[in-house]
Amino acid sequence: MIETASGKLFWFFEKNWQNFRKFFHRNDTLFDIVFLLIYFIEQLLLVYFILIFRENLEYLPYIPTFFALMLLTTVGIHRLVMESKNRFISEQKDEFISEYSKMEFKYNLLLNEYRQQNRIVKEISKDNETLYRENQKLRNK
Repeated sequence: MIETASGKLFWFFEKNWQNFRKFFHRNDTLFDIVFLLIYFIEQLLLVYFILIFRENLEYLPYIPTFFALMLLTTVGIHRLVMESKNRFISEQKDEFISEYSKMEFKYNLLLNEYRQQNRIVKEISKDNETLYRENQKLRNK
């Protein structure tokens, strides 16, 4: 059982991260739009605060600094989410390739078995024809 707060937190993240990755993968266009809106709002806030504090020159240098921090944090989160999505796609691709290889192997086994059975059926058919002809000859005598 998980005893510590950090253990509970890690357990929560582990439990929900895979679901988040799948959700993000299925709704990646929505997330692209959300991040574009976040970038837009951040830039809008930069312009707004510059206009508000243009008279207070002592606060003005801090505004681009906070904007840069917010923007870099947003870009970092966006990058993490996109890398997670790319890993998810790569894992799915690897699973599909593995499944394809297994199916191809099974297909080749079945194809070989079919060819063997087809050969056997042809041989039996030839033998049956031969026996039928011999039987006809014997009846005619």
